[in-house]
Amino acid sequence: MPVTIHRLWIHGAHIIKYFTLPLGMLSEQAGESLNKMYKRHREHNSRKQSRIHTLTDVFNRCLDSSDPIINQYFLDRRVRKSKKLPLPSQAKLLLLAPEDHFSKKNTRSRGRFSRSRPG
Repeated sequence: MPVTIHRLWIHGAHIIKYFTLPLGMLSEQAGESLNKMYKRHREHNSRKQSRIHTLTDVFNRCLDSSDPIINQYFLDRRVRKSKKLPLPSQAKLLLLAPEDHFSKKNTRSRGRFSRSRPG
């Protein structure tokens, strides 16, 4: 069995239970999507005087964008700006709780599992 599959199957539950990061942050897709951000920071938000200045500016910008407080601020701002569309009536019907037949007074025959009090 390959080592990677062994780690997932045997130790996967321990990794999920004790790891502080969500599993989505461990995937390769997160790193791949950051390439666009690095490129944008390098092109638009860095000094072009030397490579050291450019890398320093990109690094500092990435540190700022990884801060949880700053991320929460921008997330809140995006949520406030997003358009909130009303739910269609069919979707609202799906959200209703089904009738609880066991808690209603049922005058029909009592089932096999109903409790009858002695007395």
